[in-house]
Amino acid sequence: MAQRRALKRAAQTMLDTGRLGLAVSVDSAWACVETLATASAGHDAASLWLDELQARDPATHVHSLNVCLMTLAFGRYLGLDRDELEQAALGALLHDIGKLHTPLDILNKPGALSSEEFAVLRRHPEDGYRLLRECRQLPPIALSVVRDHHERVDGSGYPRGLCGSRIHTAVMVTAVADVYEAITSDRCYRSAMTPQQAVRILQAGAKHYGRDLIQEFVHFLGVYPDGSLVELTSGALAVVIRRQRLSTEAPVVLQLREPDGTVCDHRLVDLALLENVPGWQIKRTVEPAEVGIDTVPAAADGAELLMA
Repeated sequence: MAQRRALKRAAQTMLDTGRLGLAVSVDSAWACVETLATASAGHDAASLWLDELQARDPATHVHSLNVCLMTLAFGRYLGLDRDELEQAALGALLHDIGKLHTPLDILNKPGALSSEEFAVLRRHPEDGYRLLRECRQLPPIALSVVRDHHERVDGSGYPRGLCGSRIHTAVMVTAVADVYEAITSDRCYRSAMTPQQAVRILQAGAKHYGRDLIQEFVHFLGVYPDGSLVELTSGALAVVIRRQRLSTEAPVVLQLREPDGTVCDHRLVDLALLENVPGWQIKRTVEPAEVGIDTVPAAADGAELLMA
């Protein structure tokens, strides 16, 4: 199918640019594509709507493919069962189909939207839900993803203001994938941000998505970039010196502070060798300004020690 080929191209692009993080291999990305192929079988009407979206708004179509891929990969990582995964994939692929009813001058506006324009844009989840419900083909979780992907667990989302357990896990997986993909893509009003910047934004707004889910997403991506400051489960602070593909959650770090906050002699620690030792796991990333640490010279010191 055409969408299958398009998703494979999207998968390769996201792998090449590192936006899928270190946790997703080429093989697992292709497995996600095959899951979508299975999920899409028999949904001809939905495929036609997607073809129309591609013709009318190519940028939203590419975004939909990328969100679908991210949803599949993250859902597999979380252990969603096959039926949930297939329904989530289908819903993610079609999550913005309601934008067929959104004027293009709003979708492609290079500046900030007015309150009236934003009100029109916010209609797209309900528009998409009504459009696809008429097909009488899509399973319930997929329809929930289309209607509810802008809902937030703290009740701050739209269109219905749902909160907590009233939002299906598959919906929130898609919501996180949607925001991450949007941040790391070029938009008509700004340039793409890095995966690391996207993670920081998601962490800052974790209450909207669920802190546990955001923590899982960080682990899934393996996004502890070189030079980032992290807090270990012991309370110690360290700067990441080198990421490791085979152990994405356990990079080589340079410890800067003891658990009690005192400055310590700088020492390199390979967290992969201490994965089963309590206290030596990464708990969270930390903004350097929050603790008064300049990570640039520390990272340079660590790089020198690593090469010694």
